[in-house]
Amino acid sequence: MGRKVSDEFTVPLCSMHHQELHHAGDEPAWWIKKGVEPTKTAKALWEESHAAPGLPQNLTQRHQSI
Repeated sequence: MGRKVSDEFTVPLCSMHHQELHHAGDEPAWWIKKGVEPTKTAKALWEESHAAPGLPQNLTQRHQSI
């Protein structure tokens, strides 16, 4: 059985970036190359999405910067 990390510690990616990350081989270097701090991003998304009912409208805008 696989393990799934809590959504609190995840950064959503489109399928293209998800595959790119798997093929990168060096996840920390991939995030640096993309200019994203995944821990800070995951924390901010979690806090924002749990502050009010439903998902915030600006989540789509954030993905476009990855």
